[in-house]
Amino acid sequence: MFRIDAAARYDCRSTQEAGLSKRDASRDGCVALGRPDTVSRRATVAAVGVAAAAALVSIAIAWKTLDFFPHVSDELAYDFQARIFASGHLALIPPEPARAFDLQQVIAKGGRWLSMYPPGWPLLLVPGVWLGVPWLVSPAILFLSVLGVFTLAREMFDNATAIAAAILFATSPFVLLNGAGRMSHLPTLCLSLWCAVFLVRGARTASGPTLVLAGALGGAAWLVRQLSATALLVPFVAWCIARLRAKRAWAGGVARLASGAAPFAVLMLGFDWIVFGDPFRTGYAVKDPTLRFNGDNGTYLPYAELLARNLPRYFADLNRRLWGFPWPDLLPLVPLLRPAVGRGKDLLLGAGALALVLVYSCYWYYDIVYSGPRLAFEAVGFLAILAARGILEAGGWLDGLAASLPRPARIGVTALLAAAAAAAPLALRLPAELRYHASCYHGHTAEALRGVDAAGVGREALVLVSGPDFAYGSFFPGNALDPTQGARVFVRDVAALRDDIVRRYSRRELWQVHVDLEPLRGPNRYADAFHVRGIVWHRVSPPR
Repeated sequence: MFRIDAAARYDCRSTQEAGLSKRDASRDGCVALGRPDTVSRRATVAAVGVAAAAALVSIAIAWKTLDFFPHVSDELAYDFQARIFASGHLALIPPEPARAFDLQQVIAKGGRWLSMYPPGWPLLLVPGVWLGVPWLVSPAILFLSVLGVFTLAREMFDNATAIAAAILFATSPFVLLNGAGRMSHLPTLCLSLWCAVFLVRGARTASGPTLVLAGALGGAAWLVRQLSATALLVPFVAWCIARLRAKRAWAGGVARLASGAAPFAVLMLGFDWIVFGDPFRTGYAVKDPTLRFNGDNGTYLPYAELLARNLPRYFADLNRRLWGFPWPDLLPLVPLLRPAVGRGKDLLLGAGALALVLVYSCYWYYDIVYSGPRLAFEAVGFLAILAARGILEAGGWLDGLAASLPRPARIGVTALLAAAAAAAPLALRLPAELRYHASCYHGHTAEALRGVDAAGVGREALVLVSGPDFAYGSFFPGNALDPTQGARVFVRDVAALRDDIVRRYSRRELWQVHVDLEPLRGPNRYADAFHVRGIVWHRVSPPR
């Protein structure tokens, strides 16, 4: 089993005798014994700056491109559940008729009205709901994620790798768009990164508090997305236990990891028990009893067939959607195929990323959301570190090849390559993605609710919404948690239920609104972006 040495201080002479590189030695302060590590301090300051810049860019995207509005049906469900938690409830009583308020990924069965998803991400959104800024939670988590990439890379390698990895991660359009949205993949990535950080530290020191914290972070990631967190972290957990076993501390280490993770497992099981009546019955099964990992609606495919179909998709899309470089995005990983000292660390990161991709390659559903294969998003942190490793290693080769060039020429070539690498994601790929996502993304747009007042709809009105099935989601957040108590009520315009709806939700005004959408060509088989041809309002009854 390979070792990850990351002691707080090295004796410079002993590290040289041990054959460690200057970069490995300087990682942990081998500048001068007893003096502060100036390089590490500067690297940390730089990483904070990169993280802050990424968060600010994502806030700008959330504002100018997404209108601070959930644009994916999953996000609407997370947002709804966060509002439920913020009100002090686990679930609500569904309104009648439930079909008039039907929303994808929201359950209205058995006297319960709530999201079908695990409670982890909605719980993290609650502070944003309380403060009236739920859109700010993802950029804040992106800030912590960049620092997580930096810290993990420095724990495992050195300052240069850490800064390069942080920059690569923060300049990915896939990352920046997820930092602007409200999908659950970013918090899972963030928690998993920091769990890996403390697993590495815990394996080195066998510190009880460190291992408990690692377990808690892993448990929190599992509470957000069970399968993603498990696939991503199992290689790190197995490696950590193996290292503790070598120190004859594995039993205590496992106990501490378990004690940190246990409260989150209890919370998940307890939540399902209370709201669904069975600790092992998830919201997915309640929403759609036909849903299986390998299919739905009674159509189930062999896992081998799914793997053969989806695995090439993941590699193809990751290869061109992580950054959008002028070369294949996974090309920087090629230098890591050469045998060298420290490859075990690269293998550990690669195992986590590959495990996630392999698991979801066996899943029946595949799509591109926020510019990349969303179910592989959590792997981007590990991939950014590996890409940084490959780029720095290739840079060392180029230094040797360019040694005969004059120094100004070497600097010019290096600057040109760096500019090309940075310009492709931020100057070319990101603007194109912003234009695409500024449309009615996944059928949802803030333009719908924004037009209510402009259309002259009164403060007390019942609004019947028609159009594509998912267009109703654009109006759903305009309802009170208890629609009967809301001044304005937005419902689906179901002809067979119209009389019942008007009777139950009688308001001063009755309106109909029709959303006309034109599908736009995109990467998915289904239409994921639309042009809003028009939103037509029609008042069908006079004020009372």
